[in-house]
Amino acid sequence: MDIIEVGGYTDGGTIQIISSDGNYYIDSRIGTTTKGSIFFGYPKKDNSNIMIDQDSIRKEIKDAVDRYSDPLKFNWKPGIYNLLES
Repeated sequence: MDIIEVGGYTDGGTIQIISSDGNYYIDSRIGTTTKGSIFFGYPKKDNSNIMIDQDSIRKEIKDAVDRYSDPLKFNWKPGIYNLLES
Protein backbone atom coordinates (compact mmCIF):
# COMPACT_ATOMS: atom_id res chain seq x y z
CA MET A 1 0.00 0.00 0.00
CA ASP A 2 1.17 3.49 -0.88
CA ILE A 3 -0.64 6.57 0.38
CA ILE A 4 -1.62 9.04 -2.31
CA GLU A 5 -3.38 11.61 -0.13
CA VAL A 6 -4.59 12.16 3.43
CA GLY A 7 -7.48 14.38 4.42
CA GLY A 8 -9.62 15.16 7.44
CA TYR A 9 -13.26 15.81 8.26
CA THR A 10 -14.76 18.32 10.68
CA ASP A 11 -16.97 15.64 12.30
CA GLY A 12 -14.55 15.30 15.18
CA GLY A 13 -11.50 14.34 13.18
CA THR A 14 -12.23 11.34 10.93
CA ILE A 15 -9.23 10.83 8.66
CA GLN A 16 -9.51 9.80 5.02
CA ILE A 17 -6.60 7.89 3.50
CA ILE A 18 -6.53 7.55 -0.28
CA SER A 19 -4.12 4.77 -1.15
CA SER A 20 -3.05 2.56 -4.00
CA ASP A 21 -5.23 -0.16 -2.39
CA GLY A 22 -8.39 1.96 -2.01
CA ASN A 23 -9.90 4.56 0.27
CA TYR A 24 -9.90 4.01 4.03
CA TYR A 25 -11.43 6.10 6.80
CA ILE A 26 -10.31 6.10 10.43
CA ASP A 27 -13.32 6.96 12.59
CA SER A 28 -13.20 9.88 14.98
CA ARG A 29 -16.77 11.16 14.78
CA ILE A 30 -18.12 13.00 17.80
CA GLY A 31 -20.00 10.53 20.00
CA THR A 32 -18.86 7.47 18.04
CA THR A 33 -18.49 4.08 19.69
CA THR A 34 -16.00 2.96 17.04
CA LYS A 35 -13.28 5.59 17.46
CA GLY A 36 -10.08 4.47 15.74
CA SER A 37 -11.82 1.80 13.68
CA ILE A 38 -11.14 1.59 9.96
CA PHE A 39 -13.93 1.72 7.39
CA PHE A 40 -14.41 1.24 3.64
CA GLY A 41 -15.76 4.67 2.80
CA TYR A 42 -17.00 7.26 5.26
CA PRO A 43 -18.36 5.49 8.39
CA LYS A 44 -22.08 4.81 8.11
CA LYS A 45 -24.37 5.40 11.08
CA ASP A 46 -25.00 1.65 11.39
CA ASN A 47 -21.26 0.88 10.98
CA SER A 48 -22.11 -1.60 8.21
CA ASN A 49 -18.98 -0.67 6.24
CA ILE A 50 -16.47 -1.34 9.02
CA MET A 51 -13.51 -3.46 7.96
CA ILE A 52 -13.42 -6.98 9.37
CA ASP A 53 -9.66 -7.52 9.80
CA GLN A 54 -8.71 -4.36 11.74
CA ASP A 55 -5.31 -5.61 12.93
CA SER A 56 -3.79 -6.37 9.53
CA ILE A 57 -5.01 -3.16 7.90
CA ARG A 58 -3.74 -1.12 10.89
CA LYS A 59 -0.27 -2.52 10.30
CA GLU A 60 -0.47 -1.79 6.56
CA ILE A 61 -1.64 1.77 7.20
CA LYS A 62 1.08 2.41 9.82
CA ASP A 63 3.76 1.13 7.43
CA ALA A 64 2.39 3.27 4.60
CA VAL A 65 2.17 6.36 6.86
CA ASP A 66 5.83 5.92 7.80
CA ARG A 67 6.74 6.22 4.10
CA TYR A 68 4.26 9.02 3.27
CA SER A 69 5.37 12.60 2.78
CA ASP A 70 2.59 15.18 2.44
CA PRO A 71 3.36 17.65 -0.36
CA LEU A 72 1.79 20.41 1.77
CA LYS A 73 4.12 19.45 4.65
CA PHE A 74 1.27 18.82 7.08
CA ASN A 75 2.27 16.08 9.52
CA TRP A 76 -0.64 13.62 9.66
CA LYS A 77 1.39 10.92 11.43
CA PRO A 78 0.65 11.84 15.09
CA GLY A 79 -3.11 12.05 14.47
CA ILE A 80 -3.23 8.80 12.52
CA TYR A 81 -1.13 6.93 15.09
CA ASN A 82 -3.27 8.30 17.93
CA LEU A 83 -6.49 7.09 16.31
CA LEU A 84 -5.08 3.69 15.41
CA GLU A 85 -4.09 3.16 19.05
CA SER A 86 -7.62 4.03 20.29
